[in-house]
Amino acid sequence: MADTVGVGIIGAGSIANMTHIPGYKGLSEKVRLIAVADVLGERADEVAAEHKIPMAFDDYNRLLELEEIDIVSVCTPPVAHMAATIAALEAGKHVLCEKPMAMNAAEAQLMIDAAEESGCKLAIGFQSRFSDSAVALKRLIDGGELGDVYYGRAVYNRRRGIPSWGMFYSREQNGGGPLIDVGVHVLDLALWLMGSPKPVSVLGSAYRKFGNRDDVFNRFGPWNHTDYDVEDFTTAMIRLEGGATLNLECSWALNIEEDLQSVVLCGDEGGAQLHPLKVFKDDGKMLIDWDPQGLADTNYIEMHARSLANFVDAVINDGDPLVRPEHGLHVAQIVDAIYRSSETGQLAEI
Repeated sequence: MADTVGVGIIGAGSIANMTHIPGYKGLSEKVRLIAVADVLGERADEVAAEHKIPMAFDDYNRLLELEEIDIVSVCTPPVAHMAATIAALEAGKHVLCEKPMAMNAAEAQLMIDAAEESGCKLAIGFQSRFSDSAVALKRLIDGGELGDVYYGRAVYNRRRGIPSWGMFYSREQNGGGPLIDVGVHVLDLALWLMGSPKPVSVLGSAYRKFGNRDDVFNRFGPWNHTDYDVEDFTTAMIRLEGGATLNLECSWALNIEEDLQSVVLCGDEGGAQLHPLKVFKDDGKMLIDWDPQGLADTNYIEMHARSLANFVDAVINDGDPLVRPEHGLHVAQIVDAIYRSSETGQLAEI
């Protein structure tokens, strides 16, 4: 692979404009932005003009015909992730697909199969792994500071934060509600910190208590409550290979004091939490809490930029990206199992 790579963007919506395109522009010594495609041709034209991207298309297949493109970012709504990713892989492009990986685990597996058959790299956009605090905690865990991590709790709760844009209200278009939107971030982060164990079984519940109401305050403004058919809160207990357990909570609307994003991990030598990073131990005589110093508060944009840089380096140097496709599959399997468990009221095996 050459020292520089050509990049194409499929999907010219907010995630492409806020994170992917600026992130690639920040890698100008390694990356050349070649083209952008969107089903709304005018939007593709506008984004290309704004960011000085040479070509714009209303059909991503035309973008995939360009030999100078090595990497494709798939920034479409989730319903189109599988088709766009597989088409790009079959065209010989390496793919960074935004989260969630797919609408379900079956689609995720087809994407993995396509990557293996093509010989191209596939990564999923779980940028939360790239914060300074997450990287520091991973280093501590891998160094044995917490011992055997046997329990985790992953939380991404909004008191009132139902998306009022896009197709987030539609299970057909988005695949689910807060579980597949924000819950997958803390789910992936917790699994990665715990060593990426395979999920075994799930007992979960998904609730829709606010989504169809028009008498609820929402900080993002009015949403399509009439057609809303996804959950607004999910909770689950996840059994992992090796015997560890992970509890998950995620919401767009929940009667709590304030929004909370947190990962807590407990081992037999110590425990830790993220947001902010703290470590909890004892020396046999007293409890010891410590707050690691010198860590920046990595913002959303910077985490995305680091995720893109990691993938570009993996392509140029023929290495493995930090977020591998099987990690996205594990998350998709858990999401599917939570919804199955909620519908049946029974434990869902994976």
